Order: sequence, then C-alpha cells, then structure tokens
Amino acid sequence: SAVDNYRMIQEFFGRFPERKGNDFYIASESYGGHYIPHLAKTILNNNTDNAINFRGWLVGNPYVDPFSNDVTMMQTCYMHGLIAMPLYSLWEQSCLDRNNYDNDKCNQLMDKMMGVATEGINLYAVDYPECLEPDSNNNIPQSQKEEDSDEGEQRQAQEGAATNTVASTSTSTSTFVGKNGAVATTSKNSCQQKKRRMSSSQSKQLLNVTSITSPPFLPKEDMYHPCAETHFTIYLNRDDVKEALHVVDTGRYWSVCANNIDYSQEDSDKPQIYLYEELINMGKTSGIDLKMMVFSGDDDSICSTASTQYWIWGLTEPIADKVWQSWQYEDQTAGYITQFDLGKDTNSSFIFVTVHGAGHEVPAYRPAEALAMFSSYLNGKWDVKP
Repeated sequence: SAVDNYRMIQEFFGRFPERKGNDFYIASESYGGHYIPHLAKTILNNNTDNAINFRGWLVGNPYVDPFSNDVTMMQTCYMHGLIAMPLYSLWEQSCLDRNNYDNDKCNQLMDKMMGVATEGINLYAVDYPECLEPDSNNNIPQSQKEEDSDEGEQRQAQEGAATNTVASTSTSTSTFVGKNGAVATTSKNSCQQKKRRMSSSQSKQLLNVTSITSPPFLPKEDMYHPCAETHFTIYLNRDDVKEALHVVDTGRYWSVCANNIDYSQEDSDKPQIYLYEELINMGKTSGIDLKMMVFSGDDDSICSTASTQYWIWGLTEPIADKVWQSWQYEDQTAGYITQFDLGKDTNSSFIFVTVHGAGHEVPAYRPAEALAMFSSYLNGKWDVKP
C-alpha cells in the first residue's frame, strides 16, 4: 500500500502542480499505525529531488504492536469497571508475559471477558453512549451480505490455518501471531468485530442525531453524535451523492467495513515498532526536518493510550524537562505532551500527545481540543502549564 499511496501522491501533484510548493503532511489513525510509517519511509527514500515538500507525519491511537495492544485493551476495560476482578485475575496470571503466553487459556478467558465488556459499551470510547438507531448495515442488500460473509469466512479459515502453522514454529512472536479466537479477532477482523459487538462503530460523529445527546460532561463545542456513521453511510449511498462524487455505479452498497477485502494477516500481526525507530533515526539526520507526532485519545480501549506507552518510550530518550507536561485548552487540561530528544544536528521533532476524554478517533470525540492540538503541531506552539 505504501507504493500505491506514493504513486497516488505523485499523480496528485502531476495533476495539480500549483500545489507542489505547499508543505505536505500525512496523517491517519488506528491501522494507520502500520501504513503511515511505511508511507513516510517510502516518501523519504524516493523523494530525492524534493518534488514533494514532505514536512512530516502524525498518527493517532495507532495499532503498532499486536501483543501489547491486546493486553492493554483488557487492562483498560478492567480499569474502567467493565470486567469483574475474579475473571480478570485469572487472565492476568497467564496472559501478560509475551514469552510464556498460553494461547488456549488466554483466548477462553478473553472470550468471557469480552462477552461482558462489549454488552452495550462502545469500546472505541468506553465513556460515550452507543447509537440506538438501526445500523446502516441493515440497508445492504441481502445478496451482497451473503457474498461478503462467505468470502470473509473462507479467508478467516485460511488465515486461521496459516496462523496456527506460524504459531507452532515461532518463539516470542507466537504470543500474538499464534492467537486465534477472541484475541486474534481484536486486531484481525475489526470490521466484523464492530458489527458483531456494537450497533455502530467508533466514528459516529459527522451528522446530527436526536435519539441520543452528547454526554453532559462535554464542553458545548465538543458535540458528539453517536449515530453519525449510520447517517453518513446512508448519505453516501444516495444516487445524487454518488453522481456528484463521480462514483462508478457497480450496483454494490457501500459500507464502512466489508469482509470481502483480502488483507494480509501476516502483515497485520507483525509489530511495526522498528519502523518508528527508523523514522526517528532519519529525523535525526541534518536536512530532513520532519515534524513527527503520535497522539492518543485516552478513552479508547481498542488502541489504548497504554498500548502506545508500551513501546513509545523505548524509541529514543525524552528531553528531561519536557516529559508529560499538561497542555491546556481554554484553561483546562486537554492532555499531556512529551517531547523526545533528536539531538542538536536537526530541526526535526518527535512528540507524544494525549487527549483527555477522547476516544479512538480524537477529532470525532473532542473536536475543539483536536483542532488546538493540530494547530500546535503545525506551529510548534503549545499552551503548556508551567
């Protein structure tokens, strides 16, 4: 995908050459924790003529290391009071060591825990309400649902067989590559998980809704719309909208998630920490001058703040007096920021920012704070509490 995305960027500037002089940034979230660093490296390695004015990248609540992602998801759910201690304690005894992970036992325990934790809870923002309206998935023609389901199940069976083979031959990586059942599906088939476990997924904030209002603790500028994804999906499937967007009509109903896309399970299960290490080392080189930021909404359990902290502190040393400083929005603590040391030979920067009270997709849950964060990322000026 990195090569394809790079070609798309080249094609874009070929079609719109007047944009070449603009600063260019790439950003994503969630599984973007995989493909954003790949794309950033591809641009840096191939953009030798500086035809692309590449200035940096940012990624939010990234899916980077499958093992720590799954472990901290359970921990986050427990800390939010979604799992009873007796059951959690059994899981904790057997499932925290990457090198001594009991696949069968941990999968069974996780199945039980998730069966409780997902009941009426939006795991992408555990303190926010779910959508109570009918899911937009109900509008998909039955024939297409069956086709997608059949293709997805066939691939799952094939991937499961391949995964078990890898597990029997690997060592430390077997802790996450060899997992099946509940643990694997957390990262393996997020689309199916979202449809099975909740009436709508995490990005439900684009349109207004009357069935559920915003949580009372949110500031007035942070409106939350639980059913926006349902509304948005119906909107994008309208004939007049497809015509305005020049969408070729294939007769298929568009949905946010589909099981008939053939993703590589091997790629999904591979930790990407090494890519961030390589990008930071590139950033330390004089003349690169990149703005690099990992940000995290701390109300997400799927790709939690804890999962990012599991690996980010080992990338490079933080600046001693720039560790976990609270940054402000309208005189309230909006989160915490840590700046890392890239040396004196570069103008590049690498920062880790949390957004308090935000879910998996930060701008959807805390739009005002997200805009303040993005603006600070670009101009380098943070309202940090002394």
